[in-house]
Amino acid sequence: MLNFKMMKTITILLIEDNPSDVRIVKEMLKEINYFKVNFISVSSLKEGCDAFKKDKFDIILLDLNLPDSTGMQTFQKVIDCGIEIPVVLITGTEDEELTLNLIKEGAQDYLTKQNLNSYILGKSILYSIERKHNEKKLRESEEKYRAIFENVQDVFYQTDLA
Repeated sequence: MLNFKMMKTITILLIEDNPSDVRIVKEMLKEINYFKVNFISVSSLKEGCDAFKKDKFDIILLDLNLPDSTGMQTFQKVIDCGIEIPVVLITGTEDEELTLNLIKEGAQDYLTKQNLNSYILGKSILYSIERKHNEKKLRESEEKYRAIFENVQDVFYQTDLA
């Protein structure tokens, strides 16, 4: 079991159209004792984008097969909504090629419903949030140094004795 000293509240948006899967994820989240959860569930991608525009979330748990979108297209539509928080895919589809493509496109994790439990879900949530936070800090640092480099008026040389 993961052991964290701080009890943080994490606000989660679950985009899942199957009521029994929503209930299972909700129960798993209750079993996690190293962070508190604010949990909102919607059943379509459109509702998910609308919810994201209204409220602030720390992470999105996304099913790839929804009434208004399926597969890779579902993740791409979430990104097109302007969502810059971590997205963890929770799906019944076990497809290695799809998994790798989605991770390359920016998904933080890809979990299959068949293998899901509260420990895996909790760990994925925490690690995904931390990875996304680190990505943001790295991007900000790169932008800062790029701006400095592009706006330097003087010429700098670096040499060594060789």
